[in-house]
Amino acid sequence: MQCRWSPVVFLPPNDTACFDTFAVQGKELGGKGTALRRRSVEALSTIFSGLEKGAIYQFEVVANSKTKGDGKAVLARAALPPSLLDARPGPPERFRAVAVGGTSVRVTWELPAGNPRLDGYIINVRETNETGWPLPNAPAPMALRAGPKDTAAVVKGLAAGRFYAFIAQAVSKRYGDSDPAYAFRGTPAGGQGPPRAPRNLGAQAVGNGTVVLHWNMPEGSSPDLFMINITQVDPASGRPLSATNTIPYRNTTAVIGELVDGASYKFVVQSLSVAYDDGASSSLTFMLPDAGRAVLPAGAPRAVQGLGAAPRGPGGARVTWQPPAGGPRPDDYLVQVSDQGTGRPLGTSYVTSSSEFGLTRLPCGNPLEVIVQAIIGGLCFGPPQVTVLTLPPPPPVVVVVAPPPLIVNTYIIGGLPCAWPPVIPFFDPFVF
Repeated sequence: MQCRWSPVVFLPPNDTACFDTFAVQGKELGGKGTALRRRSVEALSTIFSGLEKGAIYQFEVVANSKTKGDGKAVLARAALPPSLLDARPGPPERFRAVAVGGTSVRVTWELPAGNPRLDGYIINVRETNETGWPLPNAPAPMALRAGPKDTAAVVKGLAAGRFYAFIAQAVSKRYGDSDPAYAFRGTPAGGQGPPRAPRNLGAQAVGNGTVVLHWNMPEGSSPDLFMINITQVDPASGRPLSATNTIPYRNTTAVIGELVDGASYKFVVQSLSVAYDDGASSSLTFMLPDAGRAVLPAGAPRAVQGLGAAPRGPGGARVTWQPPAGGPRPDDYLVQVSDQGTGRPLGTSYVTSSSEFGLTRLPCGNPLEVIVQAIIGGLCFGPPQVTVLTLPPPPPVVVVVAPPPLIVNTYIIGGLPCAWPPVIPFFDPFVF
């Protein structure tokens, strides 16, 4: 909410009815009662500008069908500063948490939608496991209060290398507290700062529109993962020629396929941490050779032979191959798995000196490409060989429902207590 303009954001109806557009209109409440011109939009938001400073407006949104007319309207009000809306506040907007040290996290937020009148904010902090589930024996939750004009706070005294859930609410003594907004963040282990940039980023073309990226871990820090950004660029000016494709990765070697031979690409590898927003990055601009040119440097290993992969256990596979028939003997082999439909790596690569490897935790039911390359000296890669593997879906889970427990009541029969119905049927003429 700004001084002279207001965004209106909404969601589509949750039923199956068909509609063509959304109709949005508004009017000033009180004062001049100025009506805002009705507009038709296809997006899920629109912005009204040129509003009266300090006025309160009511906005109306309906789904519109050319054949059936307008649907049911939803209403929302907003107050432009310096006015405040007298209503129960919504949750803080864009609530986020980022580590600022080994034992501190900075939380930030924006005012609740509509610019309501507030008495402040309360932020509760609770230790969780790595999935955000509260720990049963965790210390008592911490509570931090902030003023009505605050949009940030620092939570101190947390434990290093732990995970925390942050719950923020806007406080109104008159109308009640808002619904909560949530954020989740871990603190760095051992007091580590944001990760530094990967070192010695390099690229090698290995033919068929494929490049092998390789780099070293940052000095003095251990990122939780890396983010690879790939953009085709103009070789002369560096101007982007394509959208940026982003791939999360955990290792320091990645096989990037489905590129255009003869084109120039900018590769950016960024270190990331679960505690901090981001880390430093390294970049490299690399031109792939034309398809007709030899791309392997002198002394590079040749392609492996007889590559095959077979399922082995739930989510597992055994990959086997033979060393190249000629050329220099490889020192190691790079094994990587990609989704065949999208061509995107699954985010992990492996280096082994053996001619077989066991893969685990693979997705089932979708075709996967298993890529194997020979390596010499850790930096020279041979042509990739690919085989396709589809793991069978897991068998359906059979749930065995136990019969309901036998309800036993105690009755007095012949002056003695007796469980009824009896566990072992008996026939007593005095009872039946």
